[in-house]
Amino acid sequence: MLNVQPKTFNQAICLAQCLEVRRYAPKITDDIIENMYHFLSENPLNKVGISNGTIYYVQSNGEKGEAYSVETVPGFDQLVLTGATFQVINSTFGSGGSGCSGCSSNNNNNNNNNNG
Repeated sequence: MLNVQPKTFNQAICLAQCLEVRRYAPKITDDIIENMYHFLSENPLNKVGISNGTIYYVQSNGEKGEAYSVETVPGFDQLVLTGATFQVINSTFGSGGSGCSGCSSNNNNNNNNNNG
């Protein structure tokens, strides 16, 4: 059970974001959630990230701190949290295709014009 009692609105937001991590890493322990919360509450420029099954801590000066292995759900590349932000980064843009529906027909028209 979490032993955290936010005293300010910003701390409550920070705790909510730390708890939101469970959507992406369902087996994360309460101890790690608490650790994340305290780390992010210490300095608004501190960051916690999750990528490739690893939770990592980055201090405001860019120095990397502790790292933990954690099982994550598929479908995202990276999470980045600060005391005020929660970002889900996904570099996959769908299941294929060019993203340009008219390009194929234009190319066919060009080929037809060139062939005959």
